[in-house]
Amino acid sequence: MNNALQGARQLPFRACIDLTFNRTIDAAMNCNTPLPSRMWPLFRKRDTSAQSHTLTEFNYNEGVYRLVTKLLVNENGGNTHTVSYYQHTCTCGKWQMERLPCSHALAVCRFRGDNHFSIINHVYTTMTYKQQYNDGFSPLSHADYWLEANWSIQADNSKCVVGRGRRRENRFRNEMDVHHPTEPRKCGLCHQPGHNTRNFSNSQPRFNAM
Repeated sequence: MNNALQGARQLPFRACIDLTFNRTIDAAMNCNTPLPSRMWPLFRKRDTSAQSHTLTEFNYNEGVYRLVTKLLVNENGGNTHTVSYYQHTCTCGKWQMERLPCSHALAVCRFRGDNHFSIINHVYTTMTYKQQYNDGFSPLSHADYWLEANWSIQADNSKCVVGRGRRRENRFRNEMDVHHPTEPRKCGLCHQPGHNTRNFSNSQPRFNAM
């Protein structure tokens, strides 16, 4: 969203809304790839890396596989990972954290002959992306008909005065805020009874310098 709305922050209110609407709707409705434009390059990159992994099948029925990544020229790679295909987990942590299969999971999927998109969470699909905008939108009217605009014109921000003292608390109080009479009050610094933060220094033992 930050990339799509870049440059809209300094625009006037009406122009900011129009730019936000056009960029988000156009990006969704004109997406022709199985995954949205932000996720599709990442998926293809991982699918390409999956073709260079070395796979060992440990248990087909339980879907347990060992993957060894390709050893690169700079001595990186050569890492070993375990994929639990039916549990949608990998020891690299990406699959369970992102809900998007890592390259190790895609290698297993290719080895089993399954459809790659069958192991991708539905929230990443283009269909879900477009369904967010299916309810429809109404165009904005002229700014002269905005009540908020009329209120903002009549308001004089220069006359706003902030009162002194602590701001009034709006939080709903519960049983955690109730102090029991039998419970001694404790210091806010050392959390010990018998004194408070004002006389905290007087409660500390003094040592004579040698």
